[in-house]
Amino acid sequence: MRTNMLRRTQLALTASAVVLLAGCAESLNVTNPNAPSLGNAASGRAAVGLSAIGVLNQNRNNQLGWATTTGSYGREYLNLQPQFGNTVFGPYRDWNVIANAGLWAGPYANLRNISILNTLLDTIPANQLVAGEAAAMRGFNKTFEALELYFVIVARDSIGAVTQVLEDPLGIAPFVARDSVLRYVTNQLDAGLQDLTAATAFPFTWPTGFVNGVAVNTVAGFRQFNRALKARVEAYRASVGCGSTCYTAALTALTQSFYTGTAGLTTASLAQGVTVPFSLASGDAVNGLSSAQFSFVYANQAIRDDGSIPGVTTDLRYVAKVRTASPSAADGITSNLQPFVYATGSSPMPIIRREELVLLFAEASYFTGATGDALTAINAIRTVSGGLAARGAFASSADFTTELLNQRRLSLFFEGHRWVDVRRLRGYAGLPAIRWNEPSTFTVATRVRLPQGECNARRQSGDAALIGPGCP
Repeated sequence: MRTNMLRRTQLALTASAVVLLAGCAESLNVTNPNAPSLGNAASGRAAVGLSAIGVLNQNRNNQLGWATTTGSYGREYLNLQPQFGNTVFGPYRDWNVIANAGLWAGPYANLRNISILNTLLDTIPANQLVAGEAAAMRGFNKTFEALELYFVIVARDSIGAVTQVLEDPLGIAPFVARDSVLRYVTNQLDAGLQDLTAATAFPFTWPTGFVNGVAVNTVAGFRQFNRALKARVEAYRASVGCGSTCYTAALTALTQSFYTGTAGLTTASLAQGVTVPFSLASGDAVNGLSSAQFSFVYANQAIRDDGSIPGVTTDLRYVAKVRTASPSAADGITSNLQPFVYATGSSPMPIIRREELVLLFAEASYFTGATGDALTAINAIRTVSGGLAARGAFASSADFTTELLNQRRLSLFFEGHRWVDVRRLRGYAGLPAIRWNEPSTFTVATRVRLPQGECNARRQSGDAALIGPGCP
């Protein structure tokens, strides 16, 4: 990655550690809470806290971009603004040319923020940050570094990604293969866990809204968050080639996460996890996936009409998450459904929650031979979350995969999973066409293209080895 790509954005991020989340300025000792920066922090300790808030804020932006991009690629979400023309935020024709190139600048900008925070931790006087607090921040950094790189590599898949953030902002780091990136991500999560084992407390006050049943603002809760992410990444690795070894690692991680088993689950407990907050307050970030706030946000009618989920309209998840609306159209694409996952512009968005962990347990159990445990977990989701009857034993791995995809489709609707799930478990089979009258031109976006500016910078470097597989 060329670390000065979109340099004005990155300089703003690194100089000011990003704008504070609403309501958190009062908890930090800064000279000017209306324009916080590392330069006006009253101490190195305050600078660490301010930088941490910057990482959280940028990650919030990236979570929104993740759900938007994967929601369109996964045929969940339609941006029916006529001015979008034939992109319609759901690429179905010439996607490699016209589709957006998101999930790049944002994650790498945050990796730069994390790098700066690491430098602060290396240089802060010992009397301003005790060892247990420094360990907490190093675990924090490694965990969010892993999460940001997960966004990048899952979006790029076979293209690979860059794992280095060079000290030189004009430097260009090489691409590495998908499997190498995924190993790096899991290694960082494990290294972060080691730091968190030696940690005592975070030296800053977390903004309101991240805690949703899991005390991520404490070291113990953050360790559970780290392990939940580890389970997700290991399941992904398992499904793209690692197999039972990684599924076993996912099961181990789940035992250390906030996964609590399948007994006694309720809809409320399944919703618990770690979230990013949004707000309608002036100057704060609004949840751009709320159709109540943005009238052009529609759902692909396929979730109701493609026939892949029998009785879908009576499923409690569909009833809660999808609303019939006045039809809207753009470039020949029409929908009369709107998502209701995020009821208002201030609705929080999950980073990861317990319902996903139950489904990860089902997946990892089945593919390590514990089919009975997998069935128990699937039925817990069917009956509690969907209000459905329990089902019988799986007839085959194909039967299990179909069931898993259907449950994940409804349970995790509009949370950034559908496109990834279909690709990793079924090679895109089952993704509906958007333009039903153009089957001959229907294509599936297999990855998110690289930004043109990134490719241009790599070509200009004069080093053919740095151009990267995603740059034609």
